[in-house]
Amino acid sequence: MSDTQKVLRNSRTMAIMTAISRVFGLAREMLIALLLGTTRFADIWNMAFMVPNLFRRFLAEGAMSSALVPTFSEIHAQGDKNQEQAFTRAFFTLILVSSAVITILMIVMMPVALPALVELMTPGKANLAIKDAVLPTQVMFPYLVFVSVAAVCQGILNVYDRFGLPAATPVFLNICVIALGYGLRHQFGNPVWGLCIGVLVGGFLQFALQWAYLARMQIWLWPSMKVWTRKTAEAVGLWLPMTLAAGVYQINVLVSQSIAFGLFDGAMAALNYANRLIELVLGVFATAVSTSILPMLSVQKLLPDRSAMRHNLWRGLEALSLITLPASAGLVLCGYSLISWLFQRGRFDSHSLNLVYGALLVHAMSLLPVSWYRVISQTFFAFKHVRTSLVLTILAATLNIVFCLLFPGLFDRSYAHIGIALATVCYSWILVIIAIRLVAKRYALAPDRTFLWELMKITLATIAFVPVWLPLELQKLGLVELGLRLAGSIAVFVGVGYVLRIKSLHALWRQLRRRVG
Repeated sequence: MSDTQKVLRNSRTMAIMTAISRVFGLAREMLIALLLGTTRFADIWNMAFMVPNLFRRFLAEGAMSSALVPTFSEIHAQGDKNQEQAFTRAFFTLILVSSAVITILMIVMMPVALPALVELMTPGKANLAIKDAVLPTQVMFPYLVFVSVAAVCQGILNVYDRFGLPAATPVFLNICVIALGYGLRHQFGNPVWGLCIGVLVGGFLQFALQWAYLARMQIWLWPSMKVWTRKTAEAVGLWLPMTLAAGVYQINVLVSQSIAFGLFDGAMAALNYANRLIELVLGVFATAVSTSILPMLSVQKLLPDRSAMRHNLWRGLEALSLITLPASAGLVLCGYSLISWLFQRGRFDSHSLNLVYGALLVHAMSLLPVSWYRVISQTFFAFKHVRTSLVLTILAATLNIVFCLLFPGLFDRSYAHIGIALATVCYSWILVIIAIRLVAKRYALAPDRTFLWELMKITLATIAFVPVWLPLELQKLGLVELGLRLAGSIAVFVGVGYVLRIKSLHALWRQLRRRVG
């Protein structure tokens, strides 16, 4: 099997499992919409869930992408099982101790830190944050420990070419949040507490299932007393700059969400619901391609000829664009009806619908650049140039914070949250353009003519299905009509794409025929 075929196979496996996870994640958001709508309680839940997740992203995901996978890929290629076991146990111990220390510190500091941030960004809201957001945030913080060690398990499994289970474990998180959130909705005087308990139980399952799978492979992740070796020092050298980069980015997210928290009741919740629909695409396809391509790029960078690396990078982006470009247009065209059918019940009313759709209209324009950057940035990790990622992240964070402070003033106060979404669009396009220029100049991985030509054909096929939605009206379509228009759009896109001979579409068709045949 060729390297490109391996990327496509692993991406397909991750996409399927992640799609299942995202469906359950969407069901989780539907439950939250039912219980909390776009009320202040929804903002409190989002703030409480966001803070430990920010630390998860910079500690766990940064460690896996920048340090664990490239370093362990090199050790694994040498075939020394003893060295593999020593390194994995040492790195597991580092992440376990680091996440536990951060968790304890943040639980202690949260009563001061969170209100101070909210007061700084939105004067007058600190008392509310102390009363309603601090304690749920403290309760959920141990989730960071579970999901951090789960990320270590995921990175090891990915290097061993196992992508299905790591992509599937978030399903258990969502199931736990749904079951306990709904089952305990009338307990403790507030639906938020059942959701918090679901997060803790689900996080533990994410780790336990992957640890057990590794144990079946005779890979035992026990804490080790011998932590500091040459390879772990090398990994930490890669990890720390990426942790700083991720930390800058996550502080950026926290600041922008704090600004949204202070705009008006429900602003933060509306942005979150819209972002969930965007992440339904990004989480399934962009994450699948970026995760499966990193181990391959980490090996191919050792070759003197960069042609294979260039080919795989841009073919991966072609396949990603085949999904994200029409998806962004589709979200704009069907978003109003889609949001209504998914969320409009219970505390989620027509005003909530308008708030979320306004955010989605703008957020959809960030789908393409954000997905591209998630894949292109893996090139920096493959070459262990994480300082480049740090510089880009600082630039992105600076731009986003400036835009978040400026853009809400461009809109009516009741829709000021759209300015936060617009900030994401602007900085993400700037970031991906700079990243493309860097990989072209530094690594000789410039986009080839094939990619540019294929992107043009995908764009034409996307434009072709717009007439299916005419006339454009801001009204809820019936479920049957919505389904027919979606099916018609897909049929037009596939038909025009087939006529234009879009290569990634034809490759997908050939794979389907082989499987059926």
